[in-house]
Amino acid sequence: MINFETYHEVRRLSRELNLSASQIAAKSGLNIKTVRKWLDKARYEARSKAARRPSKLDPYKDLIVCWLEKHPYSAVQILQRLTNRTRLYRGQIDPPRVHRHGQTGAREGLFKARLRSGRLPPD
Repeated sequence: MINFETYHEVRRLSRELNLSASQIAAKSGLNIKTVRKWLDKARYEARSKAARRPSKLDPYKDLIVCWLEKHPYSAVQILQRLTNRTRLYRGQIDPPRVHRHGQTGAREGLFKARLRSGRLPPD
């Protein structure tokens, strides 16, 4: 995916300088297939963002935050508390693949889990 400025530069090189797709690719450093694709498009279309899939742990966010405010548990300890003590969570999470989600702040310490397929739910 190229940005808006690159799209217009490719179009300009084609229209004003009459360069071929291979010449534009060599000059811009883009792949020739990318250049051809964007020369065929009448206008720039930005890629739309994918919808956010909910995490399996989203329903337990408040509970996890509450636990972390009392004590800085590790990801494995949180998983054990969810599965063993509360009997609330019955999802299939591979404990070594539970990761701390630090974008919302270390204190909140939200967790995301890799599914057995190895895919991480989007943030």
